[in-house]
Amino acid sequence: MTDPLKDPSFQAYAKRLSTPSGYAELRLGMKLHPKQAAVLEDIFSKEGSRVVSRNANETGKTRKVLCAAILYAIEIRGAVCVSTAGTFRQIEKQLIPALNSYAHLFDSKLWKFQSTGIKRFDSKNNLWEDAYSGVSTDNEHFFQGYHKDEGRPLFVAIDECQGVDPTICNAAEDRCNPTWFLATGSPGDPQGAFYEMET
Repeated sequence: MTDPLKDPSFQAYAKRLSTPSGYAELRLGMKLHPKQAAVLEDIFSKEGSRVVSRNANETGKTRKVLCAAILYAIEIRGAVCVSTAGTFRQIEKQLIPALNSYAHLFDSKLWKFQSTGIKRFDSKNNLWEDAYSGVSTDNEHFFQGYHKDEGRPLFVAIDECQGVDPTICNAAEDRCNPTWFLATGSPGDPQGAFYEMET
């Protein structure tokens, strides 16, 4: 009897599933535009990556790219993820519902999809830990408390970045020193942190 793990078709499937765009398509069932797939691959291309993605409205930057990036980071890369946005409504009404639409794919004994984030069960320490947190920076001009730890990478994403205070953008990227960083948003005025990142 042959070992199914050595089957070339299984190995090709497993290799594709281990990539961000493959994970989005095979695990989550998303149909990605090639540019969406390219952004996902760029985010996780290397440790210390910094990706800026400017998109028109309603092109899937939150419900596809950011959603897939967070789920890939927490499930495949074992990362802690945190995101903010120009307004908390973007997280509350767009991102969290998009993430929660995939909750049925995750074992409820190991994952809890909640109204402001996702928890993962740490069997080594027998406790629930934050895997993803959506945070508001609407009225606060700081972004702190999130850092990568030894053996635990950090993914930080800023959605609708054109509406986020520059001090928050700088703190999220520099002070938190994430393993992977994504700033995404729609074209806006030619000023501010997002414009500077784009240009």
